[in-house]
Amino acid sequence: MAKIFYVVEKAGDYAQVNFFKTEKDALSYGQSQFDEFDMFDDTDAIYDEDNDLWFTGDQLDFKKGILFQMEDGDWSIDAMDEDDAREEVDGKENFGAIYFDGFKPGAYGYLGNGADGKGYKWSADDDGIEESNKTEYSMKHIKLFEAFVSSQKLNEGFQGPLVDGIEELMASGIGIKKAYDQMKKSGLLNFNPSKGLNVLDHDFNGFLIRIKTGSVKAGYTSINVWDPKDEKKAKESHQKEHGFPLDDDNDANIVSLPGQYKIYGGRWEAFKAIARTFKLSDFTPLSDSGDNGLGGDEADAKWEPVLDAFGVSNLDDLVWLGAYFPEIVEEEGKGVKSFNLDGFGDEDPHGDVSISVYKWKGMLLASHDDDYQYSGTLCEAKDAVKLANLLQHDEGLDIY
Repeated sequence: MAKIFYVVEKAGDYAQVNFFKTEKDALSYGQSQFDEFDMFDDTDAIYDEDNDLWFTGDQLDFKKGILFQMEDGDWSIDAMDEDDAREEVDGKENFGAIYFDGFKPGAYGYLGNGADGKGYKWSADDDGIEESNKTEYSMKHIKLFEAFVSSQKLNEGFQGPLVDGIEELMASGIGIKKAYDQMKKSGLLNFNPSKGLNVLDHDFNGFLIRIKTGSVKAGYTSINVWDPKDEKKAKESHQKEHGFPLDDDNDANIVSLPGQYKIYGGRWEAFKAIARTFKLSDFTPLSDSGDNGLGGDEADAKWEPVLDAFGVSNLDDLVWLGAYFPEIVEEEGKGVKSFNLDGFGDEDPHGDVSISVYKWKGMLLASHDDDYQYSGTLCEAKDAVKLANLLQHDEGLDIY
């Protein structure tokens, strides 16, 4: 079984669910939408009177898939395999449904005036089932959810009026200089926390608007805006004036309109790394995977090839580094062995697993991807602190 956490936002005419791998991420997202949000609230749903919205935060254990439905104004989320889900929606009327065949980072579903989302396999309504071929985020029904799930880069206050206002100005075609002037005149760049505008500073060099947000999440402390036709000048001027590159990686993207504007997360000033001290107890042993542990004899038999590859004898000898595998290891490391491990039933918290072992800087590391679309890095317990110290300034690093 796999466990996920979710936040549902319900209004009179729609319901939207956002899925998360951890309770912490779900709670952070919920509180970014409504300050009084809490997970597992005793009242089942928390009411935002100012916006007439209901919020619910909970968890779900599932094996094969998830069906999100809204019928007669009520929503439901159920663990369900695909055949049962298709049978469930067959012949229904006055409803909407979205089916997810697993958990994917950033997955969400919207049911209201149609169906929308990311990471789902198909949707259904009175007209039948429609297969999904979507591979990108939709911004139609979910304002800046992409920005939040991408490592929670920006201050939560900027998921509302500030970025929305920039989008509108840049989309109007008035040009970046006039857009910046209008932002100042309209008060969009004033410090006004009550309206979600936590602007600490801003500047414009003729090609690039920078807005300091004060957030320190994942090292992102600013919103950067530029016109695609001036991208080269924006990058060159940023490097010259601030001494580090303008961030235009996909992970930093908040929202863009081809040919009109790009809005990205960035850093207000050069990153100053703060060393962190790691200890072995920071890391979770492989044997502690899942709510009830990895299992008994069946788990030992399943993972034996991996233990042999690492030259260790016990599941406790391997630990999880985090929910990703470092790109630098793939680029610089040497592939050693790969395995496909079969799951052993409902008690297996990982199901079928793909393992690739690499050697990097004298250590053996393994990338892990499983049936439930969880990813991570396994390493020997004796190497965990050394590895974390080498990677501690990697923004993807996450300690379980």
